[in-house]
Amino acid sequence: MGYRIKVNLKNGEIEVEGDKEFVKDEIEKLLERIVAKFSLASSLEMDKDKKDVLTQSGAVTEQNMLFESFAEFYKAIDPKKEQDKSLIAVYWFNKFEGKDAVTPKDVVEILKDAGVPLPSNISRDLRELASGKKAYLIKVNVKGGRPAYKLSMTGENYVNKLLRVNE
Repeated sequence: MGYRIKVNLKNGEIEVEGDKEFVKDEIEKLLERIVAKFSLASSLEMDKDKKDVLTQSGAVTEQNMLFESFAEFYKAIDPKKEQDKSLIAVYWFNKFEGKDAVTPKDVVEILKDAGVPLPSNISRDLRELASGKKAYLIKVNVKGGRPAYKLSMTGENYVNKLLRVNE
């Protein structure tokens, strides 16, 4: 008996066909690659009526895969605090674009492009988010010694919590 799994995700399409073990192995490999790529927290779980999407322990959800733009992602979270705007931008760059060193300039550009009112002082916000008090970001340096930031696990968990609250 042949087994087949087909996932469309708006024509991204993934199709695996073969015997049971082959299909199971290929899906597990795919899930590992997706989780490694996006490092999505397993706490983001999918609604029961949306289970036609790849899911294993809730690591990949239809909601996360459907954000086609930062503006959509931002709107889904709808941050109430100014610092959260910058944190959400860093999360987007790290998790959806694979960029590990995000500068204040990057944050300004993505917020402007999304039509989001800019926080009053993005550089200060990023420094504070990387401070010991919050530790949502980790400061890294790029060429020329300019500050850049990447998301910490604490920051990732915080943004995931914001996502769940606004689902």
